[in-house]
Amino acid sequence: MSYQYLEVSIKDHVARCTMSNPPTHTMVAQEAHELYLFLDEVDSDPGVRVVVFTGGGEGVFIRHYEVGELVAASDTVRSGAASAQKEKIFGLRDVILKMESMDAITVAAINGSTMGGGLEFALGCDFRLQKAGEYLLGLPETGVGILPGGGGTQRLARLLGTAKALDLILLGQVYGPEKALDLGVVSRVFPASTFEEDVGGFVSMLSPTPSVQFARV
Repeated sequence: MSYQYLEVSIKDHVARCTMSNPPTHTMVAQEAHELYLFLDEVDSDPGVRVVVFTGGGEGVFIRHYEVGELVAASDTVRSGAASAQKEKIFGLRDVILKMESMDAITVAAINGSTMGGGLEFALGCDFRLQKAGEYLLGLPETGVGILPGGGGTQRLARLLGTAKALDLILLGQVYGPEKALDLGVVSRVFPASTFEEDVGGFVSMLSPTPSVQFARV
């Protein structure tokens, strides 16, 4: 299957997906839909044990979800036009729920900054590996008068506890890689100079030899 926003490959039981929407590298609805179709395809392949996501932009994983599309979608719902849509379009929430239902382990190789819907997507992965650098992470939606809508409120609370998650979300706090590691938002921070190699080494530990079988508990 060919994609507009994704570059995918499968090798040695590992599926890799690079997400790219230049020049902004925000996530748009069609990209989310493609991610769901990709995951559905991978989920049907018993040979895939790990799925790795990274961003195609320099210094950015997913900048955030495209706010203009959220406004347009809201207007569509209000007008009643959404009910006339025949083809199912899968959104960010569908993508994250799909990841969580899969047997394959999911890894967000966060190669830069990510906020809002981008961080919510990463929170839906089993592991978050962050590239060291002058990058920012967070759920700053309250700054524009909205709340995280992709499940970030629940997933961050599960990771950090309700009080800490409320502090971060309601105040719209953003933070760097080391603070993200200290909070528990990311699993590892790897040096920028060896990020790709370190991600590869981490993933290789998650992808056992063919004689070893595992499944999500």
